[in-house]
Amino acid sequence: MNAAFIDPAWHEVAVNLVFGDRGACCQHGLEPFYAAEKIVRDNDGSKRARCRVGDHSVSLKLYYQNSGIGSLNHSSSALETIREFRIAWEVIDENDDIGERSGNIHIAPRTPNMTDQNGKSISTPKDLTGVNCRILGSNFPLDLYGELLQRATTALGFDSQYFAQERIHQGYSNIQDAARYVRLIRGESGPVHSVDGVLARISNLLANDREGYRKYVADDTETPGYYHTATIGPKRAGELIHQHHLPKEFKHYLAREADSLDPEDPLYHPKVEVSLQTSRTDDPIRWEERERVARELDEALLNLLQWEDYPITDDDLDDDDRDGGDPPGGIGPFVEDQYFLAETNQRQRRVFDDPTPELQSSQESLVMKHVVDGFEESDDDVLATLVTDGGQISPEDIADEHGWHIQTVYRAIDRLEDLVEHHYGKLSLRSNHIAQQVHQYVQAAREHATDAMDTLARSLEHEIGLELSNDALLEWLDQFGVDVDVRREAQLELRFGNVDMYRSEFAVDLTTGLYQWMKAGWERERFLNATVDVRLKDGQYRMSAQELLKRH
Repeated sequence: MNAAFIDPAWHEVAVNLVFGDRGACCQHGLEPFYAAEKIVRDNDGSKRARCRVGDHSVSLKLYYQNSGIGSLNHSSSALETIREFRIAWEVIDENDDIGERSGNIHIAPRTPNMTDQNGKSISTPKDLTGVNCRILGSNFPLDLYGELLQRATTALGFDSQYFAQERIHQGYSNIQDAARYVRLIRGESGPVHSVDGVLARISNLLANDREGYRKYVADDTETPGYYHTATIGPKRAGELIHQHHLPKEFKHYLAREADSLDPEDPLYHPKVEVSLQTSRTDDPIRWEERERVARELDEALLNLLQWEDYPITDDDLDDDDRDGGDPPGGIGPFVEDQYFLAETNQRQRRVFDDPTPELQSSQESLVMKHVVDGFEESDDDVLATLVTDGGQISPEDIADEHGWHIQTVYRAIDRLEDLVEHHYGKLSLRSNHIAQQVHQYVQAAREHATDAMDTLARSLEHEIGLELSNDALLEWLDQFGVDVDVRREAQLELRFGNVDMYRSEFAVDLTTGLYQWMKAGWERERFLNATVDVRLKDGQYRMSAQELLKRH
């Protein structure tokens, strides 16, 4: 979709740009490091300069720090003391009262055989001799960090080719952190962080039930919406937004001092942010993927906002902005601050419908399918252990706990593959929502097993049994106006009359009835053997519940 979308601001960024011996300027790759040493020595330990990057004027200071490196073990090095170097940088803007468009560059040497001050080997690539530049920054566009490094070092006296962008080692250079955000009017951000809001839905439906990095944090200790996050790994990213691959954290948060500020202060209002989570993937996110990073973060934030009905395009936003009003300048629900301008920008982005309702329905159907088909005893034990035990669970743990042969447990895992993940020898339920559904099933099964006499007394063969059944079952019966007939030789018949659904839709609701039936303590087979009489959009059906569900 090509449209004028709200343009998120960049927040924190961290990149590693690595330079080897490629290019005519370098014979062995350490020349930039030695240049830093010379510049610092010639300038009494530090040097200041300025440069321009894009439209920005940047203030610079080069200085040194002690390192833990004992020796480079390289033929070019005669240094007795190995130092590392930093460049503090800050964008100069007379209109910026905050001064947080800034950062730091750390320059360190890399050789295959370098050691620390105790003579122990330092882990480095064995095919690299050169320098690593770790660049940290805030409120500065990701795609300008390479240009920033080259222009800053040139202004400070380095050879302009030492950090030329064509010399960046694409195999080792990577992106460690990147985040984009918008700021919303405080009173209008509730749908993002509420108990049934988009962050909770993402976490509940896409977060694995026991892997720590797929998590949901809801901290309202300071004020409602103070700090809420939902984190997903690369496997889940594509389930949330088609063709996304990067791990992300979705966040709604307020400044600690927000409650003490005037509503006209932008910091009184919350940020909604999406950030890269590189610690949640085994593979580095390479510098050459920066366009993908920018696009995925942008699309993730736009989609999240749209799923809670926030306007995200010029066509949807109010024509009049609030410049100088209360709250401060902005447009629609967006509040501008020093770095987020609450403006739109024309670009191509993919925006989808909210996938979480379909994910919820799909996950519930998976559980119900297994309930209808029936679990084997070993299946029950696998699910019960995953629901009730904390920590890391392996197939061997379940075999030992329940006395099963390990191959029996593996066969159970295969049967439950749509509910259970088996990763590096550890088991988990595929989502928190599946965990909740399975937990309810396990509880219902246990209550049925331990309270058989009571459930028998509450059989639907007696009117009093119906009155004592669980509220959810009664609501289900009432929703469809089901006429329950149990007079004919204890054969249960469920007469639905006319239902404005197709068979595939009705089957989902019928499995819900089975689920509530079992929670009430009644036998699963009794429901499945019941005759269902119903007229649907695609025909009249009179058959057993089990047959109707299997045909679905």
